[in-house]
Amino acid sequence: MSALSQEEAKIISDLSQSHVPPKKILANLRQNGLGLDAYSKQIYNEKAKLKRLSRGDRTVMKHLIGLLEEHNYYKWFRTDETTHAVTDLMWAHPQSVELLSKFPYVLLLDSTYKTNQYKLPLLEIVGVTPVGKIFTVAVAFLRHENEDHYTWVLQKLKRLFPPQTLPSAIVTDRELGLIKALENVFPTVPHLLCLWHINMNDWMDVRMDVYNCIKTHEEFFKDYFGGGNLVYRVLVSVAYWDNAPSPYEKWMTITDVGVVVATYYNALVLSASSLGNQTYLPLWAPEGVSQLSYEMTILFLESGSHFVYVKMNDNCPLPPFDRQWARYSNNSVAYLPEALRSRREMWDILNSV
Repeated sequence: MSALSQEEAKIISDLSQSHVPPKKILANLRQNGLGLDAYSKQIYNEKAKLKRLSRGDRTVMKHLIGLLEEHNYYKWFRTDETTHAVTDLMWAHPQSVELLSKFPYVLLLDSTYKTNQYKLPLLEIVGVTPVGKIFTVAVAFLRHENEDHYTWVLQKLKRLFPPQTLPSAIVTDRELGLIKALENVFPTVPHLLCLWHINMNDWMDVRMDVYNCIKTHEEFFKDYFGGGNLVYRVLVSVAYWDNAPSPYEKWMTITDVGVVVATYYNALVLSASSLGNQTYLPLWAPEGVSQLSYEMTILFLESGSHFVYVKMNDNCPLPPFDRQWARYSNNSVAYLPEALRSRREMWDILNSV
């Protein structure tokens, strides 16, 4: 493997500054009759060398913070009191903040894992325009995924909004530390679970969640369903992991899984059919959560074994609650009957006409 010539090294440098990936750099060299003996590894090594040279004697973290300052990013970081090492770092591009001021309505928060050499979670905060286009608001590296670190990020995020402005909704996954932090920093903003995590078209994931919820609380659900045999029947019916339509004997029954779906996703589940209508509420809530995370309506057919997800208007009337809810629910969801009272009354009024 021969060394790169000065001309080849300069081309690599110029293209790297334009963020051209190594594969295309190598193709460009060969297209111009250069780098005929070069390999991708040499391109990567040269790019790493250029990064080290541009960084000088600064650490990677100091270099990153310097680049953020150089390009006028909004940035925040905090350090460990003992080691003085950076524990959390968050930044936002000025144009992203401008977009947020115009479209502050919905935010999506999600973390990626093990995608960087430091194995730190990267939290991405995304906004949505009225035409469904998404844009990155800010990103943050966090030392730990817990309430303290998420609270720090959300407090900085709040500063990016124009005065007297808050989002209309924040969408996340079921990360409990993040949910707790949202309760503290954005207490008046509705919190929803992401459709990626409650994708009603992806029944394989729903089946797995229902199965794991029942298995984790098996003794509780034995009492709820009225015996171990009934719990076993429900587990057998949901234990189908192929990402394809399930056979008839594996069809889930809404009267069995409705309360489990509601509890696992901290959701209100409205079940409607010609056979009867019912509202399923969570039997307990995630620790520190004092509001529903999601609301879904399920229209079921075929004697309750085949059902589809439909969208209803906000604050629609609610049919009677599951009869066993009052007996089996705990104090974490005791607020629900009063919070939903007007919607229940609306249902009764409509049915009395």
